[in-house]
Amino acid sequence: VTSMGYMFASASAWLASFARVDGTSSADGPPSAWHHILAPSPCDASAPPSNGGAGDCSSSLGSGSTCQPTCNAGYTVSGTSSCSAGTLTAATCSANSCTASSISSKDGSDGIFYCINGGTVGGTTGSCVCTLCDAGYGGASCQTVGACGASTDPSATGSDGNFYCINGGSVGGTAGSCTCTSCNAGYSGTNCQTASACTASSVSSKDGSDGNFYCVNGGTIGGTSGSCTCTSCGAGYEGASCQTSSTCSANEYVSSNVCTTCPAGTTNAYGDNASGD
Repeated sequence: VTSMGYMFASASAWLASFARVDGTSSADGPPSAWHHILAPSPCDASAPPSNGGAGDCSSSLGSGSTCQPTCNAGYTVSGTSSCSAGTLTAATCSANSCTASSISSKDGSDGIFYCINGGTVGGTTGSCVCTLCDAGYGGASCQTVGACGASTDPSATGSDGNFYCINGGSVGGTAGSCTCTSCNAGYSGTNCQTASACTASSVSSKDGSDGNFYCVNGGTIGGTSGSCTCTSCGAGYEGASCQTSSTCSANEYVSSNVCTTCPAGTTNAYGDNASGD
């Protein structure tokens, strides 16, 4: 036989499974000039990638072929799996960056994580975090509201847990819902900021800090808590609380509880009590 091409003319597939020993492309020569080419081994691509599925990959992926595995939610496939003479190059699934959600059940297993109240989401699928919460909030998802604290800053609204609460008020509640109650006597209002009008008292220790002010002998009370006044004292009295009897100077006498200058040509010693007490 001198023509291998003639011998295999009706068996092209069979011919393709043989090659020349000398490496040439000639189709001539005896059988000893040829050797059989073994078919390349397939690959087993049926094992799914970590955090994914096998997709259309099988246990007998032919050499030179590719298949497409799949990835779970929150993961991205690197490409296709390929086979080369029995050696499998397998695709992998990579974790995505986490994204924030307002749904409390989102635990990050699919890359979506519950993160609210200004928190910044970070990490990758399966390892999400929520940090840098707004002031007044904490917890793994910034979901925990902190207790309110008192502030002397009138602009402190409580949104961050700091609430304007003065004049002895007791702050309560949590960030965003703060309260200021139990104001000192003489004060009221949402922040205990409103001073009450003063009222007169006959108790000498009342200094007006609670809105009650020592004001006697016909004095007229005025002002608000912390700034009380007692004016227009009754005739013959003076002082911050109209508590002091007026004392006439020398050459004055008392007339209708008023110190009056003595008539010309008359004198009077210092010390007459104008109140009549």
